[in-house]
Amino acid sequence: HQGDVFIEGKDIFGDGVNITSRLNNFSPKGGIVISKNVADDISNEKDISVFEIGKYYLKGKKKSLNLYFEDQYLKL
Repeated sequence: HQGDVFIEGKDIFGDGVNITSRLNNFSPKGGIVISKNVADDISNEKDISVFEIGKYYLKGKKKSLNLYFEDQYLKL
């Protein structure tokens, strides 16, 4: 995911950190789950492709997020 990240001493916090942490719960071992923000940013990369796994509600968020697998996971 992409979002605001703040560092204060040894603490790292912000929306980017919170959402990324929650996305990790959807990722199978060896897989990469990303948000639509990242999927859009890498959509034109030659050797990377993704597919949507659906809309999910994450703790602390009002709206659902579209989540994607990076398809290298499927080739393992």
